[in-house]
Amino acid sequence: MKHPMRKALTAVLAMAMPVCGGLMPGVQTAEAAQGRSSSSIYDSYITSIPLSDAAKHMAEAPVGGSTALIPAVSGKTVNVADYGANGGDRSSDTEAIQKAIQALGGAGTILFPAGTFYCADIKVPSNVTLLSMTTFGFDGNGATQLVRNKANASCILDLTGSQNVTVYGISIDGMSKSVQSTVHGVKAVNAKNILVANCRINACNGSAVLVDKSTGVTVRGSMLCGSAYGVGAISGSDILVYDNWLTSCHPAGYFAQSGVTSARVTANRIEWCGTGVLLDGASGQTIAGNYFDRCSIGGIRATGGKNIQMLGNINQRNGVLHGTDESCNLYLNGVSGAVYRGNVMEAIRGDGNDTNVTPETAMIIRNLKDSQIVYNTAYKGFTHDLLKDYGGHSGTTVSNNVGTKY
Repeated sequence: MKHPMRKALTAVLAMAMPVCGGLMPGVQTAEAAQGRSSSSIYDSYITSIPLSDAAKHMAEAPVGGSTALIPAVSGKTVNVADYGANGGDRSSDTEAIQKAIQALGGAGTILFPAGTFYCADIKVPSNVTLLSMTTFGFDGNGATQLVRNKANASCILDLTGSQNVTVYGISIDGMSKSVQSTVHGVKAVNAKNILVANCRINACNGSAVLVDKSTGVTVRGSMLCGSAYGVGAISGSDILVYDNWLTSCHPAGYFAQSGVTSARVTANRIEWCGTGVLLDGASGQTIAGNYFDRCSIGGIRATGGKNIQMLGNINQRNGVLHGTDESCNLYLNGVSGAVYRGNVMEAIRGDGNDTNVTPETAMIIRNLKDSQIVYNTAYKGFTHDLLKDYGGHSGTTVSNNVGTKY
């Protein structure tokens, strides 16, 4: 049934939608318009605290993806409810959502009102924004959620072959306990310039966000939880994962395989995952300024690959299985060009009645080439060893790492 004010409200929401205190769509700050780096902005306004050389390098280094606060709304705007999406019962909304997308006829915005929309394998073409208000919380999907309703679904949102797509402010529930296939939340395959922002993606037995053969994929401001991987990258480049909360993802919060050639993972809270960041032959990775907490197989674990920078991360009580090389914050094996510098590590007991203090070892390294493990701190950061060095290195510096036992 049509609501009398729906079209008017759709237009208003599309044009003037304040989200989380951010800017209006299409509005840029003066700094952004001038193309200034974050370090120059910092120096201009907080001159009493100068940036270190290392911090300036991080702030000025190029990153892939988008840092826009909220998506600019352009072209036609369509409300899925106007095309029969119910959002109020368990009937399938897949066909209605696809009709709304087809009605755009090109670039535009699909607006989701409050409701629970049961759907799967929604094909999202190029130049389309899926938009709703961000209302999710720690233990709830929020006002607008897309819930898997097909047992053999491959994903909820399928961005295969698409470019310039934004998914903003939408909760996705993969319902992994009842699925009969591997299901992902957002699937970006052969895609380019993708932004997933301010979303809550939960319960996918695949990846909350899957990246394969794609470039310029950004995931920011989102909660990725209860899935196999928060972000699972098989292959691609210019991947940016920042300002997210990745929790209860097993085997890992962020996983990159050998086909991934450049990515930055920064300013994320990564907790209660199998491994915080798991790298299997990946190259060109920058893991900087993240907080790792109670990841059972360590904060960062990399095997093979090259040119991996791990800078300024905080690690607490990772590596819960005693008596193994999994009880650590860092594990590096066979990496070329690894830099682990300026990281902080701390051993703490578990929550509540859990008296297990971890990790046993702060850092474990073996078979490194042209690498640096330097200037790291582990005050009360381990129960047995600061460093377990298996050797086999070439051209590698290990120095100025300090710490004390718990």
